[in-house]
Amino acid sequence: MIKSLGKTFKSLSSKFLIIIIALSFAVWGIGDIFIPNSNNPTIAKVGGTDIKLNEFQLDYQLLVDRLRQTSNQPITEEFLKAIGLHNNVVDSLITKKYINFLAKDLKLNIGDKYVKKAIINNPLFNDQLGVFSKDYFNYYLNRNNLKEKDIYNITKDAISNDLLVKSITHSEFLPLKIASSLLKKRDTARKAKIFTFDTTGMIIADKKVDDNAIKKKYETIKANYLTPETRNIKVVTFSYDAQKKAINISDTELNKFYQDNINLYRTEETRETYMVQFKSDAQINNFIKSISNTNSFFENLKEYQIGKENSFLGDLKKSDLDAESQSIVFNLPVNKVSKVIKTSFGFKIFYVQKINKEQIRSFESVKEKIKQDIITERANEKIYNKANIFYENFLKTANFKQSLENLELKVNNINDVGLDDVSEIKELKLLGLKNNDLTRIIFNLKSNDISEIIEDKSNNLYYIYLSKINPSKIKKFEEVKNDIQNLIYDEERDKVAKKLAEEFKKKYSEKNTKELSKSNFFSSKTTDWITYDNRLGKDISSEVKELIFTNKLNNLSNIITPKTASYIIVLPIEQSQSILKEDQQSNISNITTELNNSLENDLNNAILYDLSKIYKSNINQKFLESF
Repeated sequence: MIKSLGKTFKSLSSKFLIIIIALSFAVWGIGDIFIPNSNNPTIAKVGGTDIKLNEFQLDYQLLVDRLRQTSNQPITEEFLKAIGLHNNVVDSLITKKYINFLAKDLKLNIGDKYVKKAIINNPLFNDQLGVFSKDYFNYYLNRNNLKEKDIYNITKDAISNDLLVKSITHSEFLPLKIASSLLKKRDTARKAKIFTFDTTGMIIADKKVDDNAIKKKYETIKANYLTPETRNIKVVTFSYDAQKKAINISDTELNKFYQDNINLYRTEETRETYMVQFKSDAQINNFIKSISNTNSFFENLKEYQIGKENSFLGDLKKSDLDAESQSIVFNLPVNKVSKVIKTSFGFKIFYVQKINKEQIRSFESVKEKIKQDIITERANEKIYNKANIFYENFLKTANFKQSLENLELKVNNINDVGLDDVSEIKELKLLGLKNNDLTRIIFNLKSNDISEIIEDKSNNLYYIYLSKINPSKIKKFEEVKNDIQNLIYDEERDKVAKKLAEEFKKKYSEKNTKELSKSNFFSSKTTDWITYDNRLGKDISSEVKELIFTNKLNNLSNIITPKTASYIIVLPIEQSQSILKEDQQSNISNITTELNNSLENDLNNAILYDLSKIYKSNINQKFLESF
């Protein structure tokens, strides 16, 4: 498949611009989430290539930001986990690796000058004049513990992937002649007669079904009448609040923790810093002279049509700046401009609007927070230790009762839990899981087995123990007697309706139709104009429309049965391609695009399938489970 396609390929979406945008998160403070290169684990492998955590962070944060920009509701971590965003990002990264492998197989090579040009033109690294700034570039690298090679490789892979995307995005698979033919068929309208034979309301007075007949029928179909399987479970609860209440901490201990960890309560000095840059020495000196005249840095920005927000570097710490800039900014008085600094791209100055001095929070102000943090840490340790003791005891003994000894735990017995009962059981609601997740846990357990540990929002821990499986049983005759009797009558009604339909089709004529119209079990109607889709005839089922449009005009269709004791035959009687109004007609361009997209998707899936066979992928499941 891959070899025959040669130079054509399309990813699910082009990632080049996405990566360029994703890089900009560092400027807005997202960079702090990146794990340093020394601790940048592999989250997945494709072939012999690793996908690292920092690659995941770029795409993940981009999607989170998009969701938060477009949603009126708060986007919580629970919501992101529920929609499986982390899984989607990992899948996307694997797809990008597959595309890159194909690019290399096709010997698609991107020259250095194109990669460097893309980096230089990246708006992230441009100053307010639109010129590439080495300072901005280095700031990004330092903040995210990346190397120039990392940016180079990301950009190069993105460009090659983008070229493959474009090679197929603009292709046209569908000839115009075929599209025109499809348009003609799609805009065809028909009228039809619909004949219905329905005996569901027929009273069968001439046939009495006795107990022997019902029992005989019961014996043949009793396997269809089963009581649902249920399960007896026990829920073991480890109370978080009980652990917290048992913990006491003295003021002496709190004060010692405060003194030992004083740096935790130290707020580093920061400076609200602005920067302006000009191409020439004369321009920047004129700007500085203007400040002397107006005594206002910001008025001067307006005068030179420089946006205040574009000049603002942020509330900076020393670690946010390189050594030279750090020395200048952190020795600069408030409301003063720095000396002129010559760069590769012109001349710049710094301006400090406000200094936020270093502070150390007092013991009294953080005492309660320290206390709660220590209590929380110790309570977590105690509750998990207790849960671990129970778990290890059960693994050793496989005896539920013995595993509980000396642990003083609360155990709720819940019997006869069915698939449909989970949402109604109060004790199970406390676990805070979705009904589907609870059902999966309970009904995947084996007898005398315990679940994985469950933690609710209040930090309580739970285990579910399956004590007994109550298998499904065939219902007794008396329980289903009435159902079986009604089934026998329904079968008789069905026979009558089917016979009426078959005889009608065999002897169809206008006279026959008039005679049948007197019957309570026959109805006939002529439709207005209808289309195969829902533009016309929305009240007619798709099953009936299928008969109307696949059958020849003035020919009776096959017999269909939408439900027991109801049969339908249709007779298409009229057809037109000019009934639809202009605003209802199909657009040939839309049809072509729709079918081309469908073909593209099929092609993409086929290529990705082939690539997945050549380059095996593995995902670090512990990483996914950490969400």
